[in-house]
Amino acid sequence: REYVTGLDAHTRSIYENILTISNPEETSDLTGLDGAARTDYVKRFWQKRDPTPVTDENERRVEHYFRVHNALELYPSDTGLWDRRGDIYLRYGDPAHISRWNNIRVEGTTTTLAAKDRLLQSLPMAAQQEIAEAIGDAAHEASLGGYLPRSGQRGFTPGGGREQMLDAVVGFPLYPVPRGQFWEYWLYPDVAAGLEVTFMTSVPDGPMDYPPPPEGRGRGNDAVWEAQHPEKILAETIAVESEVYRSERPTIAVTLDHADFRG
Repeated sequence: REYVTGLDAHTRSIYENILTISNPEETSDLTGLDGAARTDYVKRFWQKRDPTPVTDENERRVEHYFRVHNALELYPSDTGLWDRRGDIYLRYGDPAHISRWNNIRVEGTTTTLAAKDRLLQSLPMAAQQEIAEAIGDAAHEASLGGYLPRSGQRGFTPGGGREQMLDAVVGFPLYPVPRGQFWEYWLYPDVAAGLEVTFMTSVPDGPMDYPPPPEGRGRGNDAVWEAQHPEKILAETIAVESEVYRSERPTIAVTLDHADFRG
């Protein structure tokens, strides 16, 4: 907290902006507030989230400052803030699983695998088949690029069953990404009923955005992908669970690296 107090006014406002984690009702309440009324509202906002009110420090607010610092460092964008990954990170913290185009990692725990299966099964069968076939093509390209062992190539056989379908999609996003784009997805098994968010960029290691809704693919699933678009799913999730705080962090480091994330 002392670190934030010593920042210039503009940077301090970035750290103290609660709209990055507020729920829809709180966001609406803040509209039009300024001066003392806004200051009082922000104070009550953090008081409601203080896990240990009897102590001098509000650990949830400290965690928020920690996340803002890392969002700026790990997920920079051309705006001077962070990209879409930073938006998710501020609300929900470290994902339980990350896989990306050049570091493909299958869901490695019972919890993440079960969440992947639940999310897969929430899609109509036609959409499941479409994404499994697209992943088969992506896995072949990844193996040619050396990002996936040839033994890890996927194949989808219609009628192969639920287990075969799950085996075909682990390690790859459940939302279609246009060919030639670089993707990354994050999985949170314990947010709402399970949350997977797909990001993409046209430049390797560039700022990431959400992929566009696929249209005109001739598969009859356009309405499904429109409803499943990451931005829409995130808005629905925020209405149910706007942010998550886990108190088990033993220490607060200054920086993080992608290698710190474990599935």
